[in-house]
Amino acid sequence: MKNQIMLIVVILISTISITATSQNTANEELIKAQNLVMQGKKAEASAILDKLMETQPDNKQAVQFWLMTNMKRSPTGEMDAIVQLDSLQNLYPKNTGIMFFKNFILAEYGKTEEALAGFSKLTELQPDSSLNWIGKGQMLSALKKHEEAVVAFEKALKLDPKRFDVWGMKAAELAQLKIYDEALAAINKGIELKPDYAGNIYNRACIFCLKGDKIHALEDLGTAFAKMPQLKQHAAKDEDLKSLWEDPEFIILTKNTSGSACSVNFKNYTKNEFQSKIIGKWKAIEVWIHGTNLLGERNFYFTFLPDDSISIDESERNWHVKGKWNIEMNENIIQWKVPNPDESFNGKYDIVDGQLILSGNGFIGSQENICMKLKKQ
Repeated sequence: MKNQIMLIVVILISTISITATSQNTANEELIKAQNLVMQGKKAEASAILDKLMETQPDNKQAVQFWLMTNMKRSPTGEMDAIVQLDSLQNLYPKNTGIMFFKNFILAEYGKTEEALAGFSKLTELQPDSSLNWIGKGQMLSALKKHEEAVVAFEKALKLDPKRFDVWGMKAAELAQLKIYDEALAAINKGIELKPDYAGNIYNRACIFCLKGDKIHALEDLGTAFAKMPQLKQHAAKDEDLKSLWEDPEFIILTKNTSGSACSVNFKNYTKNEFQSKIIGKWKAIEVWIHGTNLLGERNFYFTFLPDDSISIDESERNWHVKGKWNIEMNENIIQWKVPNPDESFNGKYDIVDGQLILSGNGFIGSQENICMKLKKQ
């Protein structure tokens, strides 16, 4: 089964967003803080966020941007963030947003029991928050408390029945309990809500396999691999698919396991050749991280200019970044540097069917692996 743990970066990117069109005072302050960060004025931005955390204890967005501003991208970054969040919690003991993000960082660092205790407390303080129940369910799942995890995910879905990923989480727990028909019903609901999400299709294949339905398992695997080729490598080691490992059709499906959601093949481009193709404005049509396409309704535009300058824009959030881009000859390596290191990028490029494929580290975090497909405008 493919785990769907909501890592901290996924939460920051996809769960919580700010709209520049909102007239809400808090949103206006958050946008102001975001712009200050882009200008390198982190102290001024942090002051705004501190005030919001004090006056609006349930505002997760303020904590989100505080983390984006202050969390270090390093081997000890998560634990440093926990220390900082503990200090904030002492200042603002009623702030549930601080508790929420601390729990996810604890989980990412492997402190699952502590994270579970934190999420359990949050479900008592905020029983109407689906995110709190999702977090609790994920921690229970990690501790193999599958029956309790099912209960937590059911409460989350009662509050937010359109969470396609949570239907998949519930299905995975039911499968671990060998309740396969109910697991299939749950995963089918998730697929109905988001048919192009490969994670749920892959997990349905696992459920079919555990149930002994080889034909439907292989059919779903073929569909999932077509949407997300990097799942091939996971499938080759997935114990839920063990009964298929020696199957000739499975072996054929899982060959060439080096692919990714938007894989880049090695090519010997020259700088002049590539520059002539890349110069211009491109729109992101897919942004993959941790096996999930996070683009949604976001509109990122990348403009590469002949003088090696680059601008990245998202008008809806009034977000604009400028810097320099560079490519290395004969190794199809591309880099860009902007003022915020977490928004810089280092990776490989390719052009396939008129689309620019970028795969490497950066843009949403210097240590985060990301893969993007861009279409020229």
